[in-house]
Amino acid sequence: MLIPRALCRFVACAFSFRPIRLAVVASVFAVLAAACGGSSATESTSSDEEPAAEAAEASEVDEPTPATTTTPTTQAPATTVVDVVEQAPETTVAEPVGSDPVDVAAVASAGCGASAVAEGSTSEALGERAYLRFIPSAHDGVTPVPLVLNFHGLTSNAGQQVFLTGLDAKAGQEGFVAVHPEGSMIPGTETTFFNTDISGESDAIDDVAFVDALLDELETTLCVDTNRIFTTGMSNGGFMSSALACTLSDRFAAAASVAGISYPEGSCSPTRPVPMLHVHGTGDVVVPFDGGASSLSEEGGTLEDAEVNFVPIPGEVDQWAEELGCDSDPEVIEFSDEVTVEDFGSCDADLEFWIVDGGGHTWPGTSAALALQAQLGFSTDDFNTTDLVWDWFVAHPKQ
Repeated sequence: MLIPRALCRFVACAFSFRPIRLAVVASVFAVLAAACGGSSATESTSSDEEPAAEAAEASEVDEPTPATTTTPTTQAPATTVVDVVEQAPETTVAEPVGSDPVDVAAVASAGCGASAVAEGSTSEALGERAYLRFIPSAHDGVTPVPLVLNFHGLTSNAGQQVFLTGLDAKAGQEGFVAVHPEGSMIPGTETTFFNTDISGESDAIDDVAFVDALLDELETTLCVDTNRIFTTGMSNGGFMSSALACTLSDRFAAAASVAGISYPEGSCSPTRPVPMLHVHGTGDVVVPFDGGASSLSEEGGTLEDAEVNFVPIPGEVDQWAEELGCDSDPEVIEFSDEVTVEDFGSCDADLEFWIVDGGGHTWPGTSAALALQAQLGFSTDDFNTTDLVWDWFVAHPKQ
């Protein structure tokens, strides 16, 4: 069977495949799924899909059950809800180099004055899709608070993304709502993904429409600031954030992606420029920094029968720079011995590219990432990505 390019877009529009001959249709989906954000569940290295239980064991952190949990009727994969106290970030705070906080008035969502949602972590459902939701004590139902959507990688789930990023802990400290959507299943597999194809050619689930509906739900049931709604994600979740910056630019104030960013050329048509932050390691062997073959194609890997080529990450960032009207030559800042920042100037919306020398396929600097370096690759402790992402969002409300 030959794999058409439409099937590549079925999972992620960030890389290109040469024709591959496989035995069965199920293998096609498995191969594509593994390439789009991490290795299969059977591999032990270079993966953002490490089960939460194993991740907890590696970092010697227990994951207590939250006081308030609602179980949805949904077929979404099981997740683990992480207590915010256990996952507090422990590393250096890094502020975006080219931005300062902006004083923009809050705009109350429809739920303000009518929302009476209890503080804490719960599992919720929207139709057949599920998501984890963290409500901070700052959410009183009257005062609008920021909202951050956080997307997981291929074959991963929302609970694992909470664990890796520690975003709920940050939300509790800073007073914003954190929502972690569950991906859907690739047909015929047990692989979760977000469909980043915005070309209109994919027959897969429309995840842009799902996110649009999810935002409607959250704005109605919670009291959020519609000038401060943000998107971030890891690997395939980073590709998803890129797609949302193209398609829902009227709803998201700013975007940040980690270990995966793409510019859907020919399909990206934002109605307003969205500030973009990207973090990537030069030693990432799952989504290679310089493009080319993934380690998944090596002997013993999920893709050993197929040659898979990735688009170079710097090229994708450069295309975003062109989209945002930036100077072609960014200012290069040596943040530390391990971290370089490319700060693009004269943009219609800010763009920063944080490069970790030797960094793996990970979310740099969180306690989980540091504990899981044997599985995910090198993680610098010179900055905490979750802190960096939040500082970026604080500096970039919708204007």
